[in-house]
This record gives sequence, C-alpha cells and structure tokens, in this order.
Amino acid sequence: MAGGHRTILIDARVNALPGAHGLARSVMKLVGHMSKPDDGLTLRVLVNPRREQIFPLSELPAYADLIGTDVTVFAQHRCWELARLIRAVDAAVLYVPYSTFTPLVRPCPFVVTVHDCTIESNVGFAGNWLRQAAMRTVTGMALRRAAAMTAPSRASLAEIRRHYPAAPSPTLIPNGVDVRQFGQVTATAVAAARARYQLPEKFILAVGAHRPHKNHEVLVRALAAVPGDVGLVIVGYFDPNFRDPLPGLIAELGLESRVKLVPEVAEEWLPAVYRAASVFAFPSLAVPRRNLPLRPSGQPSGRQPTGSRAPSCRCRPRCCGSAVPPPITMWW
Repeated sequence: MAGGHRTILIDARVNALPGAHGLARSVMKLVGHMSKPDDGLTLRVLVNPRREQIFPLSELPAYADLIGTDVTVFAQHRCWELARLIRAVDAAVLYVPYSTFTPLVRPCPFVVTVHDCTIESNVGFAGNWLRQAAMRTVTGMALRRAAAMTAPSRASLAEIRRHYPAAPSPTLIPNGVDVRQFGQVTATAVAAARARYQLPEKFILAVGAHRPHKNHEVLVRALAAVPGDVGLVIVGYFDPNFRDPLPGLIAELGLESRVKLVPEVAEEWLPAVYRAASVFAFPSLAVPRRNLPLRPSGQPSGRQPTGSRAPSCRCRPRCCGSAVPPPITMWW
C-alpha cells in the first residue's frame, strides 16, 4: 500500500463527525494548502469515506492520496486495526487534529494540535467535572507521547503552557482565513439564501455550536431591547453533550417570532447568509483569538461586527466595530 514512499499521514476522519465543522474545516484546509511533498515522501489523508462528509473529499488536491477506513475517531477499541493500517502506509509522521482523537497505538511519531483549553479552564464550559477530568487526562497523555504540539494562537499557547507545562515543542500555526468565497456574493444569491433559510429582512447573526461558552443567551436577552423589526439568527449545531437553554429562554421572553435557530447552513450558502445579516455578533466567553471576527474590510458580511471583550478573546476595534463585556445584556 505504501508504494515505496514514506508517508506524511493526515488524520481527517473528523470530516465525517457530525457537528465538527470547525475542526473539519481546519484539517481539510490544511491539506488543501499543503504543497506536494518532495524527498520521496507522499501526502496521504486518512478518511471515513463511507460516512457522510462535512466537506467534499473531492476538494482535496490530486496529489493527496485518500486512505479509507471504517475505524472512526472514537473507535479506540479498534486501535490495533488502525495501527496496522498506519504501518501499512509506512507513515513517517501522523498528524492528529485534536487530542482526544489520538490513537492508543501509534507505530510512528505524531504531531497533535491543541486548539484551546476551554474545557480545562471552566467546569461549566465542560458540562460536568467528569468530562473536564477526562479531557485533562486524555490531552495530558497525548502530549506526553507526542513529538510536537501545535496551537492556532499565542493566547492558546499561553493557556496550554499553564495547563500542560510539559507540552512538547509548542509551535504556533495560525488558522488561515480564506476570504475569496465572500468576495463575489450577488444580490440574487442573498435573496436565495433568505428564501432557503427563511431569514428575516433585518437580523443579527451569530454562528457557533450550542455550548455554554458561546454565550448565545446574552443575545436573546438583549433582543428584547432592540426594535421589533430586528430578528436574531443563530446558526449552529445542537451539541447533545449540553442542555440547551435557548428554546426555553426564547419562549419565556416571548421571542419565538423573532429568533430563528438554524442547526446547519450548507458551506456553499454561508457567504450569502453572512452577507444578508445586518450585524454579526460574537458574544463568546472563551475562544482564544482563533475564531475572532475579521476587520470590516475582510468581514464576511461586510458589516461592522460586535465582539466579546472576554480576556481570552480580546476583541479590539481593529477587528470589530465594537467590543463589549460578554455577560452584560445592556451592552449588547
């Protein structure tokens, strides 16, 4: 299977994990922007091809060989089967995009990305103490065995050093931002997106999975003080690991007609949905500068975004139209 060439193996099985849009995007774009290896190396990508993909595998470069398996990221009981596959492709190094995806048995050195320490920093963000303890244990084990670790921001690196001081070779590799897809959004496309997702004429847009640290509740509460012709659209996956307070809060405040919860927007429709928004809001309590709104010239909707002034986010006027204290409703 190795074909005489040693392999740089990228684990992209997360692309088949429901709701993992952010992680899947980071891995798929990483592969998409990698140049063709030289020195006798081959770029190969580990995928679960029989499962529904978040992003089309056809978008990967032609020189990236796909290695199919039905061993999913959480099927650790099949670790020896996965290890045989990794050995069969003669992997020189394995890239793991998230610490909990690290295979228990690894026949080659591996590099792991730790995106942030949101779960480790607050038990409320974890959902419960058991999940927090499990994340600390699994991430600690992965870092003790990794050849190197990457993080997408300096703020993340600082957090990681605090929680995992022995992390090996911590390296900053920022997530890229490809704004080209937002440059040619036509009025026709915006109208079609409004019709497809039943978007109001004027609305505030927030994007993110339904998790405690996303702080969407503050937007719902703030909407009560906004003129009645303005709606709120929250695009994001309903994470089953957490109780979602939004439906009950929306009903309690009588805002059913003004708040729309959209579990998913197809990738090709995202630029038009952003463009349709009047304001983009980023109320997160803890996302260490890796997913912050762009400055107005590059912001997808073309509007001035409002961002969180949480210490780990540190939104500033250069990237946001305004930055406000995340938990204070009146400011939003």
